[in-house]
Amino acid sequence: MKLSGCKQGFTLLEIIITLVVAALAGLVTFTFVSHTVVRSGEPVHSAQALAQVKAPLEESTALYNGYLREELTWSEFKSELDILLAAHNGPEPEPVNISGEDFEILQVTFTGAHGQELTALFSQ
Repeated sequence: MKLSGCKQGFTLLEIIITLVVAALAGLVTFTFVSHTVVRSGEPVHSAQALAQVKAPLEESTALYNGYLREELTWSEFKSELDILLAAHNGPEPEPVNISGEDFEILQVTFTGAHGQELTALFSQ
């Protein structure tokens, strides 16, 4: 029986090298994809936290618009604002001191779960 010079199939070394290269490619792909998938929810959570901060700020702006339309006095606006802030666990409004002026400016800051801050200034 005579063997021909043609080889058929793969050698064991070729198979091992192919498996090692495929494993490295899979590892790189898995590392990149897993990091991306884990962090993919962060923008959604940030947007939700910002929406939770924006809602009481819009309510306080609506109260201020009532003051501007003369539906509320300044003291009524401040008391309603205190109630709103207490309901949303916000800090007390801070008066902004401007020397020599005969009006009051209130600074209200709302802070979200992810550290977002929205600040509004309301002037008398």
